[in-house]
Amino acid sequence: MDACGGRSVGNSTGAAASPAAGITFPQVRALVLDSMHATVERQIGNVIQTERHLPAWPGAWAVVRGVAHRLGESIESVDPVRLLPRWDDRPILLTHGAADVVDRPSDSLELNLAAAEAAGLSFESHVCEGAGHGRVVEVCEEAWTGWVQTFVGAIPR
Repeated sequence: MDACGGRSVGNSTGAAASPAAGITFPQVRALVLDSMHATVERQIGNVIQTERHLPAWPGAWAVVRGVAHRLGESIESVDPVRLLPRWDDRPILLTHGAADVVDRPSDSLELNLAAAEAAGLSFESHVCEGAGHGRVVEVCEEAWTGWVQTFVGAIPR
């Protein structure tokens, strides 16, 4: 996550942390979120499945519960899909790779968009064909730059 000029730019887990930071710090005037998961449990499950070639569940559930036990609180409380409804009228840009297997669009982007829409948030989204997890900026560099410049240019000063 990189806070720049009142905008928070985050990729992957940094993107997932950005809504919490923005809720806490009202000087963040907009969010640019790339490859953001909707729930940590689903993300961990996808990593277990794609990188370790093991069944996603019950492993993901056990990791999330174990971390919660160790911390003494639920890490699911900061899931983006739970935080987005607490966001306000500040704009959000979501970008995602169509070939993302860690945060599959159906498990992440679609759920986050549904949460943003249900909350009546000001948002836009773009999908980069062929980009895997966290690779939108590389695979669709020119398009991503254009999306961000247009988005940032429309933010009231």
